[in-house]
Amino acid sequence: MTGPPIARSGASAAPPGRAARLLVAVAAALAVALWSHHDLTVSQAVAEDFTWPWRAARALLAGLDPYVEIRPVGAFPYDAYFKYPLPAALVAMPFAWLPAEAAGALFIGLSTGLLVWALTRDGWERLPILLSGCFMSAVKSAQWTPLLAAALVLSPWTLGLGVVKPNLGVPMFVARFSWRGLALAFALLVLSLVVQPGWPVEWLRVLRGGLEAHYRAPVAGGSGLLAAGPLLLLALLRWRRPEARLLVALACVPQVPTFYDQLFLLLVPRTFRESAIAALLSAAAYAYLFSQPSLTHDRVATWILFTVYAPALFIVLSRPNEGSVPLWVERAVARVRAASWRRSSVDA
Repeated sequence: MTGPPIARSGASAAPPGRAARLLVAVAAALAVALWSHHDLTVSQAVAEDFTWPWRAARALLAGLDPYVEIRPVGAFPYDAYFKYPLPAALVAMPFAWLPAEAAGALFIGLSTGLLVWALTRDGWERLPILLSGCFMSAVKSAQWTPLLAAALVLSPWTLGLGVVKPNLGVPMFVARFSWRGLALAFALLVLSLVVQPGWPVEWLRVLRGGLEAHYRAPVAGGSGLLAAGPLLLLALLRWRRPEARLLVALACVPQVPTFYDQLFLLLVPRTFRESAIAALLSAAAYAYLFSQPSLTHDRVATWILFTVYAPALFIVLSRPNEGSVPLWVERAVARVRAASWRRSSVDA
């Protein structure tokens, strides 16, 4: 791990005890799991977005190729191919024996419990994240982001789980590069190749079919207020801070404008006040957009830019450019600076 953990708040005089943290984490996990199971049952959305890795895991257990078996055959969530790397199916394997609704609810419940356990290591200041629009969207969609946010905070080893969703895994490693995390990612990849040696070819074949047009990086800008997207690169002024690197890396990868892919940005606040303001801003935007079913992707992306990305950028820029980074990064930055100085001297 490099630099201070992203989840550390430094605001509590004394960290809470393990028993209290465990009680709160279990309570949050149960509440989210029960609500999710009810919602999935009523909406008849199978396991929402977790349906794809759940079906892929079941296909593997049946000796089938999920990249062949899972194809568009109807309405959501049967309207797309399996577009995750095969390690996603392996991680979902413990849930494969459950009915879809129970699997999705248990997955998002456990993810929530792990996230709460991770965030309360140094205090309770981060718990407003559970009220954020990003978290609510992730729970509603049974998404990977709560689990990956927990993995980003918990340990250098758990960073390896980012391999299940590369567009989020890359920002995780940019923020907190770890050889141990890389080892876990490599182990998952090796195991997946043992289970199905040809899966990378199949996965790339599916991806070549193209991602939806609304998958794009915020820094790419766009029309109207989305043109402000490149301003997120201002976080590079605080490149020594892991949360600044997280923000920049996340802004540079393709993502869905539906709030859940941006949950990582709710890890940027450190104090209760910062966490509460960031959570309430995203919750208000999410609640408003949830009541407007005919909104375009551009408009949703605009709201996310100004209610999730912008507050995170403001917090990052309010902090000094302090923090440790890997030696190879220090050397690379020094070379770039030296080359820029020499070029400026020659031009002069």
